[in-house]
Amino acid sequence: MVLGIIASMWVDGQSDRWREEDLLKWRSWPSTTGTPVETRVREKLFGKYTRTRVYRDYILECRVRYSVSGREYSIWVEGDTSLDRKWLTEGGQQCPFSSYDVHYDPKDPEIAHAFAPEER
Repeated sequence: MVLGIIASMWVDGQSDRWREEDLLKWRSWPSTTGTPVETRVREKLFGKYTRTRVYRDYILECRVRYSVSGREYSIWVEGDTSLDRKWLTEGGQQCPFSSYDVHYDPKDPEIAHAFAPEER
């Protein structure tokens, strides 16, 4: 059990470094402009909970289409989140941005990461 706690603490400490390394890698890739074309709602993998209640988080995702060398690709990007699935599905929620900066792997353009305008 002690080893599990130590491993958990180590992973927590490393996650910020890993995220920063991923961001640097993604930003070093070539980029193109992506446009949102559709949305979907899914349940977040880990919700919030208390001793008496489970709270489910829902995510509005935007499918962002982009083109590399005349070929079309798309990726799903997290848009809005809410505890109210109905608000996301029936509220006519749209992607928060009209375009995204999509950085793609030059060896395999299907592997990509989309940055919102404020993340650039």
